[in-house]
Amino acid sequence: TRSRTCYNAQGAVVQCGPGTTSMKITLAMDGSRTGPEFSGAVHRARTDSISGLGQGSTSRVHNGRGSSNDTTSFTRDSTTRKFAESSTDSIVNLTFNLPRTSNPWPASGQIIRNVNATITITGRINQTRTISRRVVVTFPADAQGNVSIQVGTMTCSLNLVTHRVTNCTGG
Repeated sequence: TRSRTCYNAQGAVVQCGPGTTSMKITLAMDGSRTGPEFSGAVHRARTDSISGLGQGSTSRVHNGRGSSNDTTSFTRDSTTRKFAESSTDSIVNLTFNLPRTSNPWPASGQIIRNVNATITITGRINQTRTISRRVVVTFPADAQGNVSIQVGTMTCSLNLVTHRVTNCTGG
């Protein structure tokens, strides 16, 4: 389910359309899928706000929070792999200059993801692994499209064009 609430420059709720200067979007998603060797379930919730929607705006600012709890299970050749992941996400003052066609990447802000996962393998091998990571992407990008990405204590460069991660230090 998705809902949106639109606001005018004075902060009053208005019908979405002309006169809208900001918006709050709420999303909830719950579902499952099964197949011969697979099952999975997703549970996600997000709340995002966007400002700078009014006519004549020169930038848009995104802020938001989200969470997820997903599980998947694969069984093949007498081995079962189960994945359980939970995460929290934050978008902090992610600012896009307008028009977007000539400003494809954010001019400032951060995207933060905290992930906790457990992987359990049973059958031919019995093994459990737990993963906990905090990932922070900080904008702006340089002229070549590189941004800083921090995974735990390791800092790298992420290229937004090629999606390659290079120049990692720490960790």
